Amino acid sequence: HYVSPSVWAWRQKRVLKIREGCDLMLTLLPFEARFYEEQGVPVRFVGHPLADTIPLESDRAGARAGLGFAQDTPVVALMPGSRGGEVGRLGGLFFDTAELLL
Repeated sequence: HYVSPSVWAWRQKRVLKIREGCDLMLTLLPFEARFYEEQGVPVRFVGHPLADTIPLESDRAGARAGLGFAQDTPVVALMPGSRGGEVGRLGGLFFDTAELLL
């Protein structure tokens, strides 16, 4: 398992079990390493493999052109989640809401 659990975001007490069963936690983000270190978990920040390839500033005109969107038309992104359960639970609600907006 490469990505460390997001115990810093919610249910922080889970870090106690992680500390008991973990020889070394590898983290993608520097603040995660600090959190684990403060909790006594052996940790090493290794970085995110895509961190240097994703631009910090977006090219809106280029993105719109690449997606075939007009430069002056509003765009709404529907993002109900990344997990199948989230999409299943929230997808219909997102589409219903989008219909109301359009």
